[in-house]
Amino acid sequence: MAHRARSIFPVPVFRRDYIQVDPNIPGGLFLAPVQVVRRNDLAPSGERFGIFHPNLMATTGGPNVSPTVAWQMSNMFTSVGTANVLGAAVPVSNSLWCWRGDATPGPGSYAEIARVGASAPDITGGATFASFYALHVVDDLPNYPAANVFYGVILNTGKYAIYRRSISTALSITVLGVPQLIATDDTGAPALQLVPAIYGGAYPIAALFPWFSVDLDGDVLIKATLGGTVPADQTQCLIAAMGGTSNHGLEMRAQSNSTVFSLPTISFGPKAIANFAITNPEQGSLGRGQAIAGQSLSSLVYFGGGNGVYVGK
Repeated sequence: MAHRARSIFPVPVFRRDYIQVDPNIPGGLFLAPVQVVRRNDLAPSGERFGIFHPNLMATTGGPNVSPTVAWQMSNMFTSVGTANVLGAAVPVSNSLWCWRGDATPGPGSYAEIARVGASAPDITGGATFASFYALHVVDDLPNYPAANVFYGVILNTGKYAIYRRSISTALSITVLGVPQLIATDDTGAPALQLVPAIYGGAYPIAALFPWFSVDLDGDVLIKATLGGTVPADQTQCLIAAMGGTSNHGLEMRAQSNSTVFSLPTISFGPKAIANFAITNPEQGSLGRGQAIAGQSLSSLVYFGGGNGVYVGK
């Protein structure tokens, strides 16, 4: 468990805020609470950590894996010599960061995941990151003991994007992998973002529902509206981006249709699916609202005249 905390006097005011990670089951490589980062600590960018954003934080690891923690900064400070001297806020420095418990303590144990204003990888047309809205960290089981961070981005175009990066340690330094675009509804999406529909054809994502779920294996469940020439009654869908051998390729898992397919209901007989909804989970892969576990998934399903909970594979 990771959480924000605040020290009291005699710690200087601009050093009191910090992040701590606590083991649920102490043991192995994760024996006791660890202070992750404190305000005005030196970052590898040459800046100092400023104001911790109140929204986004996620953690994974322990007791037999050193923890990985990711969090959002509202801003960074300029570095002015020592950790006890307060610098100025760096303009446009809202950013996502991570820390690896098995890295050597100091600036090298931190790594910047993403920052507002940066170009959106794999999206053409000049899209940039405008803000962040979701953050999940899970163990990378095929590459044990590395981790994966999944983050949701609002682009400067007003569209959404979901990215993944690997987090590992090399020579006692926290190392991030190349950003991987999982899904976006921006018009600059690459061709690989076309979604194979259940009823035939492959279509672009016209609207990406912002919230998404990530299970402990790094499988992602996404709600989207299809575009292109897909029939109007077949545009709503649930998409899975599975880890492992598929490298998070998009797979259609459920699709709306008012004429071809009906789902049996408990009380009203066969009903056609009109739409889906997945919850906004609390941050982290064990947050409330989790909707995917490997090949199993769940969603709220809307029918004509009602709704119900859908569970399937």
